[in-house]
Amino acid sequence: ALRRCGLAKAVSKLDRETHCLVDLPLAFAVEPHNSRLEALGDAVLSVVASHHAFAAFPWGDEGVLSDARCGVIGTKLFALFSLQLGLPALLHHGDRTPSGALYADATDKRERLAMECLESFFGAIYLDRGLGPCRSLLARLVFPLARDLPLRRAWLAAARRPYSPPDTAPRDPEAEEDAAMAAFEEASGIKFRHFGLLRQAFTHPSVYHAVVAPGLGTGWHPSARVPLGHGAVAGGVDPRLHNQRLEWLGDALLNLAACDFALHYFPESHEEPVTLLRTALVNNAVLIGAAVRCGMHRCVRHKDALFEEEGSRTRGKMLADAFEAFLGALYLDRQPLGLGLAAVKAFTAATLFEEETDATVDERRWMDPKARLQHCLNEFSALTGARLSKTFELLEEFGPAHERMYVVGCYINGALVASARGLSITDAQMGAALRALESLHLAPEEPEEPEEGEV
Repeated sequence: ALRRCGLAKAVSKLDRETHCLVDLPLAFAVEPHNSRLEALGDAVLSVVASHHAFAAFPWGDEGVLSDARCGVIGTKLFALFSLQLGLPALLHHGDRTPSGALYADATDKRERLAMECLESFFGAIYLDRGLGPCRSLLARLVFPLARDLPLRRAWLAAARRPYSPPDTAPRDPEAEEDAAMAAFEEASGIKFRHFGLLRQAFTHPSVYHAVVAPGLGTGWHPSARVPLGHGAVAGGVDPRLHNQRLEWLGDALLNLAACDFALHYFPESHEEPVTLLRTALVNNAVLIGAAVRCGMHRCVRHKDALFEEEGSRTRGKMLADAFEAFLGALYLDRQPLGLGLAAVKAFTAATLFEEETDATVDERRWMDPKARLQHCLNEFSALTGARLSKTFELLEEFGPAHERMYVVGCYINGALVASARGLSITDAQMGAALRALESLHLAPEEPEEPEEGEV
């Protein structure tokens, strides 16, 4: 029944937009509102808060760092910050929300409006002045009172202080692992001021599965405060030296670099293609390919046999994490010179964005199956007034823990349309969405190859 109700019109409209991506002024005319700046400001605030959490909690694992970041950024806090700056009084907006409700009667909608206004303001500051003023302004908002001045200064000082990695050992040309990293430095042209940072970025937590720390017994203790050289750790390696903290910081930096790049790649478009391109450029498959092209796979330190299996999920995740951790390490290594973000943007542009963007757009990889299906359903709803929603449900899982297989079903308005399996729930959802598109005749057609001699 769905095929007879106008979905063909929806996908036709989508395809027309897709083919016109190269002609952006015609396909996506930019509108004079703040949605583009809002997406950029969100990424800017995430980087600023992430860096400060990283610096202020040097012993914190990912959970501690995430909690610290959430204590600084959030809808209600952003709405409060927006009120502190008086931004809502300057904001031009309609009287009603997109759903038709009056803003005057919807407190949560007004809060979200204020939050989006603050994010777009930070996006504008970043484009006009850079990251430094954004950092200073957020500190003033978090610590606004005169009695908070020592806290504000301490918060800013923590992020400005040069990062000192626990691993202070110099390069060892005789060590095979260090030799691989030194070769990476030579090939990339990036010489680290602190080689310990590079070593940390490429060290997977599996290296510390057999740590022995005083009073902790055997096992992996990533937060054990064991000074380097105490002999309590096998091989004299500090158990804090794995790359999860750097990967957490690098993830925020990658999102900002991708958002910045996508905004400049689509200078005349509204937020939808910018968001889709940014998402397409930072997914795991793209990061894995970039890590291999850069030679990072030769540098990863690990104790997991599955890493050596080509195409394994464990290998892919390790490589994607190593790429993000390297970005975090590069940022910290160059930050005392004021070049941290510039170095990250230059590296990602050269190894990731410039390599992938044209192919992503030309081959229509900018929209994954889940996003395409949602877009088609939205267009169908707009054309007909009928409301369609998709959901995914886990139908089955089987296999050993290290290679678990998941079967996921794709439902439209509660009816099962397709199912697929994958090594992760996300992969299975993507497969189910693609099969749903195919069953509804909405899958994109492959472009025809030109005949020989055809121009």
